[in-house]
Amino acid sequence: MKEYRKGEKIFDKVYPLLTAFYLFLKILPEFVSRFLWSISREIPGYLGIGLRYVLLKRLAKECGKNVSVMSSVYLHIGKNLKIGSHISIREDCYIDGDNLEIGDNVMISHSSSIITGSHYYDKNKPMRDTLKDTPVKIGDNVWIGSGARIIGETTIGDDVIIAANAVVIKPIPSNVVVAGVPAIIVRRLDEDKANEYKNQ
Repeated sequence: MKEYRKGEKIFDKVYPLLTAFYLFLKILPEFVSRFLWSISREIPGYLGIGLRYVLLKRLAKECGKNVSVMSSVYLHIGKNLKIGSHISIREDCYIDGDNLEIGDNVMISHSSSIITGSHYYDKNKPMRDTLKDTPVKIGDNVWIGSGARIIGETTIGDDVIIAANAVVIKPIPSNVVVAGVPAIIVRRLDEDKANEYKNQ
């Protein structure tokens, strides 16, 4: 028998209602959903979470099930935003979703940032005109600690822990813990699993 967390139980119970609202939004012009999204970040509790989920499903390129975006999150929904299932985005996060892909079972803790664009230096151009698209891809089963920053073009593997206040500016392989500014590997999770097996 499947074990449910409280949020998953509530999500499964109200999913038919959320689906009906999603189908209604699909009939309306997209700007209506974008307007509702802009004001939904101020709505607390399960009502806000449900509304933001349906709007995210309507506006993102892909969106799975049981996606929880808390109030006070700034999430820009770009055309290439893909979000998996069982996602938790906590309060006060800033996420630029222009070219962002998030896998399944990802936790993004309070006050974290994900930036999918960066500027380059060109002495013949003002800095404001040097923006370039830098996609970010986050794998499955990733925990992003409070205050972490993911900046620029990078890929984060599966089964990764990003420590609080870490700054990620380059690709991160699977099965590791990273910490620091800039973030470096401080532990390999696959080695921990191997050691546990040996000690049994």
